[in-house]
Amino acid sequence: MSAWDIIYFIIGIVVAVVGIWNLAQRRFVFLSIVSLLFFLVVLFTFVVKIGLISFVLIPGTTVGELALYGAIPVFIVLAFFTRGSR
Repeated sequence: MSAWDIIYFIIGIVVAVVGIWNLAQRRFVFLSIVSLLFFLVVLFTFVVKIGLISFVLIPGTTVGELALYGAIPVFIVLAFFTRGSR
């Protein structure tokens, strides 16, 4: 486990805590779900390396990298356009 893996993991923990806090406050549910998904992808990509996440889908990239650098940023941008429940 390299230093960048640990940094990503710490950022993932912080994002998960903020996501759980927002979920408990019933604010920005979509953004909270995306933050928990980000934590899980970071956990299974950098810390617990399982077969599905490290599966090479496109030559040069894995499923975990596609989720981390492709799908999650799209979900975050979509979360900016959703309304928070009040």
